[in-house]
Amino acid sequence: MKKICFVTSSLGLGGAERMVSNLANYFSSQNYQVFIVTFFDKREYEIDGKIQVLNIFTKNKLKRIIKLRKLIKDIDPNVIFSFLFNQQVILATTFTKYRKRTALTIRNNPKNTQKSLRFQEYFLKKAKLVIFQNSGQKNCFSNLNVNKCLVVPNFYNDNFLNSNRTYNSKCSNLICVGRLEPEKNHEGLIRAFSKLPQKDLKLTIVGSGSLENRLKLLISDLQLTDRVILVPFTKNVKEYLDQSDLFIFTSFSEGMPNALMEALASGIPCISSDCDFGPADLIKEGKTGYLYPPFDENALLKVMTEAIVLYPQSVKYGKASVSFMKEHFSKNVVCDLWEEAITKVINN
Repeated sequence: MKKICFVTSSLGLGGAERMVSNLANYFSSQNYQVFIVTFFDKREYEIDGKIQVLNIFTKNKLKRIIKLRKLIKDIDPNVIFSFLFNQQVILATTFTKYRKRTALTIRNNPKNTQKSLRFQEYFLKKAKLVIFQNSGQKNCFSNLNVNKCLVVPNFYNDNFLNSNRTYNSKCSNLICVGRLEPEKNHEGLIRAFSKLPQKDLKLTIVGSGSLENRLKLLISDLQLTDRVILVPFTKNVKEYLDQSDLFIFTSFSEGMPNALMEALASGIPCISSDCDFGPADLIKEGKTGYLYPPFDENALLKVMTEAIVLYPQSVKYGKASVSFMKEHFSKNVVCDLWEEAITKVINN
């Protein structure tokens, strides 16, 4: 039985953590022996009972490297998938004999880290395989051998797929899902929403984070307390999507946004910033949704107005997005690519 080891910070809330959980459960069901190594004892996602979750609890970087190396040696995996791109993990995997079994994954925007692209590229070259979520991330590293690069997107949760969605005749309820952090640009969304001529619209923002009080103050200042609702993070996001008419995603930067993927799969008409990276892979402008330039609140206001006024057109985009997501981002399609990654690591 082949052994797969995933390395991630925790199994707490987060896109990478959720994908590790999903992949671990999938490979366990495919008769792989699966291990997950974490650095923090958080668990928000269900894990198959056959999967071994191993925790390394130390803040000391040197001790973390030593313990991770020992764990990997004891497990002796056929493939290591690292969902963390930091120096401790790199030194524990790619600078050992296990470098030929290691696949490093890029989960964010490489341009938005404290490390230069050249610095990142140096360490990526040490791995057997580098897995990107989209072509935009891959194109940041032009000097990597193309044969050791693979683009594997996230897959959406099947529970969100809705080919039989019922649409209202007009747009009344807008929704945004995402952590209340600066890069999600909820402030820009709220300001644009306040300028819409239709004053009977409501906006629900689902998420938790450090900007909650600041957003509440902005909502109050703009006299929107009866029209903008903040909902703490919930696992019942689908219920909110089903009750809404238009999804708006305003991030400045992404890797491959799960919230947008789930919205598109649900069939709700979607607007997204065309930020680096991910939205342009998920939305085909004028076919499956709307894209607008990030950092441009006037453009956001304009596209929101169009989507609301021409709502029958938006509904057509929502219906088309379901088919597009099924074809390119379903669990079966994406897991076949992960199987290809395993083959590349083991056979090359």
